[in-house]
Amino acid sequence: MGSGVTVVNRWYLSTLIDVEEVKLVIKMLPIWATTIMFWTVYAQMTTFSVSQATTMDRRIGSFLIPAASLTVFFVGSILLTVPIYDRLIVPIARKLLKNPQGLTPLQRIGVGLVLSIFAMVAAALTELKRLELQNPTI
Repeated sequence: MGSGVTVVNRWYLSTLIDVEEVKLVIKMLPIWATTIMFWTVYAQMTTFSVSQATTMDRRIGSFLIPAASLTVFFVGSILLTVPIYDRLIVPIARKLLKNPQGLTPLQRIGVGLVLSIFAMVAAALTELKRLELQNPTI
């Protein structure tokens, strides 16, 4: 040992901060898991919207909107509802819930999932109607 060789301990003890950060990440896993359902619904809706648009009358005057272009209405609806949420829903939620943020992040996720359920039901009903029109024997 006198030759200047340093012995390194193979066991590394984590600091308290490291342990607490891992605990926080583990606590967030259920929240992240709920977003899997949202993105599944979102992907399903965008996929079905193109096939449903092929059945629709997409003419505005003499102009025919391409079926794949109708997905831009998802982005447009988000751009329209964000100011409505910010200027209308948040102030009402602040008064009702007595929370300066309006809804907590977890409540926002819950509301988003509920709205996604309604959107998926509407997409499913539209898809049933589309399939009925496509194959009248079903």
